[in-house]
Amino acid sequence: MSLLTRLVLRVVGVAVLCLAAATAWIVIDTNRALQAETTATADRVARQIQRRPWLGSAHESAYEDPFSTRQALGVITVMGSGICVDITSSSGSQQHMCNGSDTLGITTPNWFAAVSAGVLHAGQPVRRTISSWSGKRSEVLVRADPVAAPARAWRQIRLAAGLALAMAAGMAVLIAASIAHALRPAEAIVSGIRRLEVGDYASRLPPFAAREFGQIAEAFNAMAQRLERTLAERKALTLRLFQVQE
Repeated sequence: MSLLTRLVLRVVGVAVLCLAAATAWIVIDTNRALQAETTATADRVARQIQRRPWLGSAHESAYEDPFSTRQALGVITVMGSGICVDITSSSGSQQHMCNGSDTLGITTPNWFAAVSAGVLHAGQPVRRTISSWSGKRSEVLVRADPVAAPARAWRQIRLAAGLALAMAAGMAVLIAASIAHALRPAEAIVSGIRRLEVGDYASRLPPFAAREFGQIAEAFNAMAQRLERTLAERKALTLRLFQVQE
């Protein structure tokens, strides 16, 4: 495997590790965001129910069954995305509402849902109790939709993965071009060594801009010069021996 290929593969490996770290961070952040949104929604829904005019002290009968269309619409407007709300009135009637608008148009792959099942969770449900002036109580139970966690994480991971792959591909191309240009002196050095191998002791390497390659060129040229001088001295000595024998 060439040095260029090794370096490019290392860059790709670093990009994959960065993507894995980003995925882990997204998973943790998704869990935290859902739990925070669950708590915030519980507070907003409780305030929304308490402030509605038909739920005040003058309308106790309405308070016992706060599930009119107007009330449901008022609750939905303060619900966070991917959050479900269960309201139990003092009379025992229940209303279940979910707001999954953040996952609209997004289909979580089955393999991702299976892999993330042990990591992603909907967090702990949050309860709020609403009391009327007469002491009657209604209960609000807010929890994150179990589908919301993987859907929200998949949306962010898909975006992060797309950006990471695009950046990794662009970096790989730019780095490959830069490395190929930087390693161009290596081809000249190998060519010079091969010329030296076949007996071309007059071969010299040009100076290189890179300090490391420049030092190699200086050492090569010095070695070639010594070999050339040694060969010339040997030829001269051999010629003298022939002259003496004659």
